[in-house]
Amino acid sequence: MTTPEYTLGLDIGIASVGAALLTQKNILALHVRTFDKAETAKEGDSLNKVRREARLIRRRLRRRAYRLTRLREAFARHGILPDSKIETLRNLPITSWQLRAEGLDRQLLPKEWGAVLYHLVKHRGFQSNRKSELKTDQKAGEMLNGVQKNQDVMENDGYRTVGELAARDPRFAGQKRNKEGSYTHTFDRSQLEHELAKLFERQRALGNPHTDRILEEEVHTLLMSRRAALSGEQLLEMVGTCTFEPQEKRIPKASIYFERFSLWQKLNNLKIEGPRESRPLSSEERRQCARLPFETSKLSYKQMRTALEISNDERFNLCSYRPSKKSDNEKHDPESKTFFEAQYFHQLRKAYKAAHLEKTTWQHDALDHERLHALRESLIYS
Repeated sequence: MTTPEYTLGLDIGIASVGAALLTQKNILALHVRTFDKAETAKEGDSLNKVRREARLIRRRLRRRAYRLTRLREAFARHGILPDSKIETLRNLPITSWQLRAEGLDRQLLPKEWGAVLYHLVKHRGFQSNRKSELKTDQKAGEMLNGVQKNQDVMENDGYRTVGELAARDPRFAGQKRNKEGSYTHTFDRSQLEHELAKLFERQRALGNPHTDRILEEEVHTLLMSRRAALSGEQLLEMVGTCTFEPQEKRIPKASIYFERFSLWQKLNNLKIEGPRESRPLSSEERRQCARLPFETSKLSYKQMRTALEISNDERFNLCSYRPSKKSDNEKHDPESKTFFEAQYFHQLRKAYKAAHLEKTTWQHDALDHERLHALRESLIYS
């Protein structure tokens, strides 16, 4: 007696796993196992994101505490704060903001001067880690907008430094810092760098004995210090190895090879569903569709229908034809959704265009996948 051939089907999701054991004639077993999603209950964020954000906060606080410890040591060396007790700087009759403004016009006492420098190094202002995040990160964009508006106020109203603006402008009378998701009171770190230089310049002119160049350089280093972003070999060490080729590093998501792999994976999973049967794309249809995302910015299901000459009674299995809540009207076309976008390929094309090489060098390089892959790796790891 021979054992009948059977098929095991798995439906693996983020909160359940379904399994079915089938023969050609019978269902041998059905099973579903459910479990909690690896997400927060309220926001739906990844648990790893929660841990990562908490880790980043701990790291930021630890580094700030280390900077302030080094600053207190510098105060002790230069005679500003001989006992190294920070309480000496806190028990002052006026705020550090007021002292930062007054320091432009009168000589500050040692403890007042220490309070100003401590305040500057503790609250260093905004500085972006990446240029690209200003376009994609809403929070960073709002902060940069607040920086620019405050810069305009300083220039128009004649304020010499950020400290003078915050201490004397009516806009800052109620509060000095951002609150409740508002970023109107944001200052750029380069503005604070300018204020530090201005304060040292004015205090020297006013006769403050604790303004030597060595102290200024030490405080400036603490104000502007930041760890360099990983690059080159350091960044490559963080990249894991391929599951199937343990001797090879995983390729970047922005690589032309990964984009083509993702496209072919979607094409292999795509089926055309008719009134009676469902069929996958033929080899020729796949090859035809594989060229389209690299010829246009985005490939929609509607464009694929036109290219493949599909009849009106046929549909794509990967396209949702349910009307969305935001576009519940009759004019909405579900096939206008994007099937695939070769985002990083077209980013390189635009870079060539900006360099006026689109009609010359790009025509050749666009067909050289090895070169495009090397360009992407150099951009990411350099």
